[in-house]
Amino acid sequence: MKYKLSMFNYHLKYNNGEATNSYVFNSLSRKLVKVNEYNNSLIDSLDESLIQPLSKIGIIVEADCDEIEQLETIITQKKYEQRRLMMTIIPTNACNFRCIYCYQSENDCFMDESTKISLMKWLDKNLRFYNEMSLSWFGGEPLLCKDLILEILKEVKMLCKKHKVAMISSITTVSA
Repeated sequence: MKYKLSMFNYHLKYNNGEATNSYVFNSLSRKLVKVNEYNNSLIDSLDESLIQPLSKIGIIVEADCDEIEQLETIITQKKYEQRRLMMTIIPTNACNFRCIYCYQSENDCFMDESTKISLMKWLDKNLRFYNEMSLSWFGGEPLLCKDLILEILKEVKMLCKKHKVAMISSITTVSA
């Protein structure tokens, strides 16, 4: 079988004052290996016992390997491999504390029903891509919308159960 050096290899030379060491880093596999030499003739001089390990970590690949296609496949897999959905919901920017350091304006607004419905539709459509959901509540003072939070939490819990997704929830508040 014919091999070639991976296009994702980076050759690094490091001089520690006493000697120069040569390394090859493969950015696709994220593996680093120390080598004596690195050039195109490296493949021709490889001992058979090194072909398998270097191939396994991606330093060398089969000569007919389409590495761009391989990269695109990995990117697609990683895109849908994300395991945790992290979401922050701001049910209101209103706050009853008016802390001196707060940047919020006094133009209070609250989440409306159409936003809640859109959120639930989006979650129902996309939760299947995740194993976990971390839901945070923030705002002004989110507990000014306690009933809305409980309503949304009940619906999100049902959607998580439907899609077999574990859920945790937290809230940022100064309310006791």
